Amino acid sequence: MVKIEKKYIDFLKLHGAADIEHSGEDFLSHLKGTFNILVDWKLNDHVCLAGLFHSVYGTEVFETSLIPESLKPKVVSLIGNKAERLAYLFGIMDRNHFLEQLTSTNPSKLLNRQCIKPEDISLEDYVDLCHVYVANRLEQHPRWPDEYRFCEFDHMKQMENHLSAAAWKDLSKEYQFKAS
Repeated sequence: MVKIEKKYIDFLKLHGAADIEHSGEDFLSHLKGTFNILVDWKLNDHVCLAGLFHSVYGTEVFETSLIPESLKPKVVSLIGNKAERLAYLFGIMDRNHFLEQLTSTNPSKLLNRQCIKPEDISLEDYVDLCHVYVANRLEQHPRWPDEYRFCEFDHMKQMENHLSAAAWKDLSKEYQFKAS
């Protein structure tokens, strides 16, 4: 099982992750928390590492780009191609388009929010992104104001078919889904 190595933390700190506020704490703590949730779910190393780097290129909601795209090769050499690709996809994806595909039996595209262009993805990538998405949400969910805590309730409930049993159990508990 992958661990958070000093080289990852040093790289993230070098680029300011410990100095940026995110969801009521520093960004580095959020990234580490997301990673730890994915590790707890016993997911593949590349998914856990993608969680550690999941918003470093910025996202639709967290617009701060910690790592410029010119440093993608450095991120690849640090965490590997598969992990960097997931982190990149997480950053560029149009969230509404991503969430709308939860009912699809074979989601195969993400909408790149930056250039409004579809990106081909595999079902494995989609499932991995669902895990990173949910871990990201669960890590910060307790710190959200009450009026926003359940804003994605229906979408979160649709995650069931895309998540491992451990991830679904944690999500169901946090969102208080009733057993069907």
